[in-house]
Amino acid sequence: MPPNQDRRDSLIRTMRGDAEQLLRRDQTSFADIYAQQQKSIREGNYQLARPYNTARVSAAPRILGIFLFVMLLLGAGGAGYYFFVTKKQNNGGGGGPVAGPAYPRPIINPQTTSVIQFRKSDRTGLFQEIERFGRQNADNTFVYMPVLSADAGKEYALTSAKEFLDTLEIVPPSGDFYTNLTGEWNAYYYGRDLVFVFGIKSESAARGVMFSWERTLLRQYTSLLRENDPGIVEFHDVIIRNTDARFGRYLDPSQHIVGYGIARKELLVIATTERSLKAAIERLVVR
Repeated sequence: MPPNQDRRDSLIRTMRGDAEQLLRRDQTSFADIYAQQQKSIREGNYQLARPYNTARVSAAPRILGIFLFVMLLLGAGGAGYYFFVTKKQNNGGGGGPVAGPAYPRPIINPQTTSVIQFRKSDRTGLFQEIERFGRQNADNTFVYMPVLSADAGKEYALTSAKEFLDTLEIVPPSGDFYTNLTGEWNAYYYGRDLVFVFGIKSESAARGVMFSWERTLLRQYTSLLRENDPGIVEFHDVIIRNTDARFGRYLDPSQHIVGYGIARKELLVIATTERSLKAAIERLVVR
């Protein structure tokens, strides 16, 4: 063989030569590749077998791509729900419920909360709502009653203390009662007794108004309590948790109708029985 024959053969590429070079690089043989192919066929994997030492392509990038695609779909779905469903309901569209006003935090921690709703100036409707809760409430249980009133457009809003009492035709002796209020007030049932709590600016001003109101307070509450006119009533002092309170009584001392007291010098409490006034003041003083 001429001396340059090997050099010329190495310069001429053939399929067999490439295959032999690949086998030498991967340190395997045609027999090994054939055995691996047969094993793959038996296991149901019909892909071409790779040499043992050939690195496989990692599946991690493909899994990551699928995960990101799913998260993108979820994000788009959430955004679509917010803009096309939640926004529509808040605007009163689609027949969905319109969110009502946020209720003020109860001054007395209640066991349950029940909302009273009535049309503005509808005294009968308000009475019916109040009586409905009174019939179903358990003894020794405080039920907080946020009061909402609706205007002609059926838009509900929180009712002020003045609107509430005016609708019930409970009228303080002077406007000083309302000017002394902070605007914070709550209505409760305690068992079947009614309790009202009003935030006040001045304790002395509140006491002055309440002393003047004693002459008509019980008579105004009789319609709310479904009681007859009590006639002659006297108020007497009682002490509840070191808090001065007063109760109006019939000539028969065993009967009580309405009482009031000022807790923590900042909260006026009006209740329809002695036990409910005592329970309310105790809750307010010890908290």
